[in-house]
Amino acid sequence: MIEQSIRAKSVPGESRFAALRRFFIIWFGQLVSLTGSGLTAFALGVWVFQQTGSATSFALIALAGTLPRALFSPVAGALADRYDRRKLMIAADMGAGLSTILLIALFVSGRIELWHIYLGAFLNAAANAFQFPAYSASIPTLVPKEQLGRANGLVQLANAIGMIIAPVAAGILIATTSIPTIMIIDLATFLFAVGTLLMVRIPRGEVARADDSSFVRQVVDGWRYLRVRHALLALFGFLVLGNFLVGVAAVLLAPMVLSFSNAATLGAVQAVGGAGLLVGGILMSVWGGGQRRVYTFLGFFALLGIGVLGAGLHASAVTIGISAFVAYLSLPFIIGTLGAILNSKVAPNFQGRVVSLRVTAVTLAFALAYATAGPLADRVFEPLLLPGGALASSVGQVIGTGDGRGMAALFILMGALAIAAVGLAMPRLRNLDSELPDAV
Repeated sequence: MIEQSIRAKSVPGESRFAALRRFFIIWFGQLVSLTGSGLTAFALGVWVFQQTGSATSFALIALAGTLPRALFSPVAGALADRYDRRKLMIAADMGAGLSTILLIALFVSGRIELWHIYLGAFLNAAANAFQFPAYSASIPTLVPKEQLGRANGLVQLANAIGMIIAPVAAGILIATTSIPTIMIIDLATFLFAVGTLLMVRIPRGEVARADDSSFVRQVVDGWRYLRVRHALLALFGFLVLGNFLVGVAAVLLAPMVLSFSNAATLGAVQAVGGAGLLVGGILMSVWGGGQRRVYTFLGFFALLGIGVLGAGLHASAVTIGISAFVAYLSLPFIIGTLGAILNSKVAPNFQGRVVSLRVTAVTLAFALAYATAGPLADRVFEPLLLPGGALASSVGQVIGTGDGRGMAALFILMGALAIAAVGLAMPRLRNLDSELPDAV
């Protein structure tokens, strides 16, 4: 059957406190793992840009780390609804650890090449594509309905803490040690996350086998479930557009900063952005997103657009850092309310599949952004804003000319379009809460 509005049951005889304790154990393991992954991602990104000096080469890392989510998420979501979610998360963490071991061996042997970095990013993202739907779909089985907003806020808080620690630590480690050492630390965090998952049980109840249809049918039914719920479909459409606009800017942040400064400055800017993410995560965890979650979602997406726009105004670490703080502050509210909307509006036995479709939609948007951002920067906007370029005497008079200012112009354009997208989305999405009843 297409929908079965049941909630997975807790372990028999278990108190609500014990269920929340399991959530926090899992959450902490993922926090440590995210921090380790951030170390490696930062270090490899800086290494590639220093080796090539190309925004396109840098963006290709992000693209390689994005495509697997689009390719594998629909299957991963069906698996998360069909099988033990804890085992899926463990298998995914182990897979990511193996890809890290492969890169360590290549660096140590002196055989590392650029395409190896892309392959490693692809394999890590493939593991994450199977891990995230299982993790996200487990949240409604671990926390009560009224705490879904706060739980999703805590997930974003983990991202924030990792984002603060990883760039600063990676900037120091790059100057004091080797890339393989950084990746060994990352490998240890994977093992820690696996250890926390081995300590707990994630309730399965009826969610894991909600019906007896074939696996392929279950994958297809996830799309059918979404297609007949027009408000959710409109929300997904907005996600595609919004994440494309933000993704173009996101992948160019590091090259733009490195165009006028160094890795230490980049780490500081990203850490300030992480501080914004931390503050937003704390506030979202305490507040929960309010009753009209769609308004929270759209309002903070507009704030995100303002932050993106502001980052392009001046070639200054201070200006970019403040803008990054504003942009990242908005993310826990955006992602937390989105997660709470899906956790409450989607039937429990479809959580994994709808979450995976969300991942696919966002990933495709980011993949398109990553594929186009580098060429747009290198071949179009950067030449336009070099001294003597076509826009040097107009736009260049406002934001400056020279290396990195073409990327800055892209930031301004993408931020303005993101703000405009919120205005266009309001009429269709503002009634989502009232049009679509809670399924959980």
